[in-house]
Amino acid sequence: MPKRKISGKSTIFGTNLKRMRKLNKLSQQQVADMLYINRTTYTKYETNKSEPPLDVIYKLAKIFNCDFNTMFSNQNELEKRKIHYFHTNKKFYKSVQKSLDLDRDTINRIEKINENI
Repeated sequence: MPKRKISGKSTIFGTNLKRMRKLNKLSQQQVADMLYINRTTYTKYETNKSEPPLDVIYKLAKIFNCDFNTMFSNQNELEKRKIHYFHTNKKFYKSVQKSLDLDRDTINRIEKINENI
């Protein structure tokens, strides 16, 4: 079943909003308090019954320490990109390992550096 649309936009925003709130272990009331709005108003954002104004979206991005793209992106698509990137890098490092004949300790250090990037 396709996602409902509000003003021509997908309902991914509300889904991501709820996911980010739960990841940060916050209640709807806590987020609403940070935004100085009523909890029912915030709930409407998560359930896609209402769209928040731009200034509220900006505040939400600050609260959840993310950018607008994250808030409006399909997380499944982002995960697919991350997996593709990981596999691409893994193949690259294996080819480097073969060509340079690196030992396992060196490979582990390279992988740790890559994780921190």
